[in-house]
Amino acid sequence: MEANIESLHKIYNSYCTGNNKFMTFENVRKLICDETGYGMNEKDLTFIYGMSKQTVPNENEMSRVYEYLTFVEFLELVGRCAH
Repeated sequence: MEANIESLHKIYNSYCTGNNKFMTFENVRKLICDETGYGMNEKDLTFIYGMSKQTVPNENEMSRVYEYLTFVEFLELVGRCAH
């Protein structure tokens, strides 16, 4: 993955929305289901998205972090899609 880290950063940044520079589930769905031709259905993608998320220490106060992916979580998602 190190050999492709720059390309992965470019992909991640091109799908980020807003000033926060995070990928939302909709951005991930667009990338994986619509634009890559990978052939993954939305149900499987939802599972992979959820499993790619890091642990949230205080879910009651920080529930919004489930709405976007950080770059590290994006790398986890790519690895899970490749498997």
